[in-house]
Amino acid sequence: MSVSNVALAATKLVGAIYEWDPNLGSSYMNNAAKEKIVKKLLDKVLFDATEENGQIKLVPNENKDKFIEMIKAMTLLTSGNVDTLRDPEQYDSRKSERWSRILSEPSEFVLKYLRFPFYEQITKEDYEKAKVILPEIGSSSSLTSEVLDVFGTLEGSDKQSRFEFILSGMSSEDDEDSGPKWKKTIRGYDKLYRGLHLMNDNAVILLTELGAPWDMERGVSTSRSQRVAEDFADIEGPNNILLTIDDPERKGFPALSLSKFEGEEEVILSGMIEIYNYELNFLIKEEFEGSSFINDGMHVQADPTSIIITKPQSGELVYAREDSHTTPEKVHNFIKNILGGLSVNITRESDGKKI
Repeated sequence: MSVSNVALAATKLVGAIYEWDPNLGSSYMNNAAKEKIVKKLLDKVLFDATEENGQIKLVPNENKDKFIEMIKAMTLLTSGNVDTLRDPEQYDSRKSERWSRILSEPSEFVLKYLRFPFYEQITKEDYEKAKVILPEIGSSSSLTSEVLDVFGTLEGSDKQSRFEFILSGMSSEDDEDSGPKWKKTIRGYDKLYRGLHLMNDNAVILLTELGAPWDMERGVSTSRSQRVAEDFADIEGPNNILLTIDDPERKGFPALSLSKFEGEEEVILSGMIEIYNYELNFLIKEEFEGSSFINDGMHVQADPTSIIITKPQSGELVYAREDSHTTPEKVHNFIKNILGGLSVNITRESDGKKI
């Protein structure tokens, strides 16, 4: 199923509406206002109006099913079974949940309005479709101009049905970051964060190889919040990683309030990213004959042009290399040898003596 630009823009606008604060004095009134506008949006974009026996009837168009599949794919990534999403062959109907168990309240409202049977069990086919859709929506642009292009062509003079309450407040200046959350939801984010934990040593080694590609093409969960990503990375060790991702084209699908875990502020992102910088901190401890310091453990800090080794308790400097001869390749090889269990010789420059 190919992604429809109209359905994609509508999904992002629905997400923006649920980020919007009507400020009506109560959560009930706020939700009612959001739901009223969402219904108008869905009626305008996902249905065609036809006349039958003198009555106006709404008939679903090709965008309705595509819109529903995007919401389902987003939900399976943010609150479904991630292992089954990566490999749908692992699907087990005995363990599969009903959609109602993993949907957020906004997503459930939207699907219920579209008469999707959200009480049904999630199927293998659902995971298979999501696996195909996620790379597409994760690599989609969130630029304001694209949403304006879609909704600027809508017919009709009713300002509310044309969503002028949102569109009139938007700017086609894509680098403008001022304004409320809902406006930024449409514009997208030029910086995203991804927290990882329990990663293997090979992943850490890869991060120290500048220019190396990091594959996220399947569509992964990132966050617009650095704090959220840091907290996720710190859940459990070893090898905790925080990726800071520059995203100048503001690609990604803003799950945000449409996700069951709204507080994680998730943005689905797909693509290959390139490593151009890193900061690495780790402890080493190895016993071997002739060593004067490893027995007690050492703290290593490294980046592409420096290696600093200190005693973890006192912070006393043991070794530092920060000069033009410390190339990214040399640092990468140092890390690769350390994590690969190979021996590393560290000598003093003054007399060439092994430390």
